[in-house]
Amino acid sequence: DPRSVSGLVLHSLTGPDDPFTGPALDLLEELFPIEERGCRADLVEQLDQVRTLAAVDAGQVVGVVRGVAFPDQGFGWIIHIGLADWMRGRGAGAWLLQKGIDWLAGECQNYQGTVLEVEREDLAQGPSDALVRTGRIAFFTRFGARLVTAKYTQPPAGAGLPCVPMNLFWLPRDPSVSAPDRLVERFYAAAFGLEESHEWVRTAVA
Repeated sequence: DPRSVSGLVLHSLTGPDDPFTGPALDLLEELFPIEERGCRADLVEQLDQVRTLAAVDAGQVVGVVRGVAFPDQGFGWIIHIGLADWMRGRGAGAWLLQKGIDWLAGECQNYQGTVLEVEREDLAQGPSDALVRTGRIAFFTRFGARLVTAKYTQPPAGAGLPCVPMNLFWLPRDPSVSAPDRLVERFYAAAFGLEESHEWVRTAVA
């Protein structure tokens, strides 16, 4: 049953014509800067490759999570997760994160865990941005996420956009199990097709 937190319903976007696609993308644009998400046209184009789940409350999109599973690697990637401001503090974020992980795990036979890109606190653009970044890190660490590297570079999210220095976290399915060997190299290869000799890969594992 997709209902569980205060009447929230989980809806999987089916494409550009889905009535919840527009509001879900509006929320993504509100929550994340363009260099971290790409332009709207990119987000629409990616709907075929990136599973996008919307949390809906009384017909209104109040949360969104986007992810990709890598069955041959045994892990997944939550690209974005966020809630409308007024929904925070109600347990909806934890519910949405778990729903995203459940979907990723369902795509992999031996699911080991989830890769997360999280903004670096030291690169915050002012006190309010620092508070948001600190809150995101605290949210993921409460669920057992562990920092893999603070020297990760997110490749450009679209044409003409810059790369973004970020933290890379690992959220294990079994807390007693360490991150997979060569996780950074394997993630860069699976998500972006980058080889181990690439500068970003070498920097992240140095």
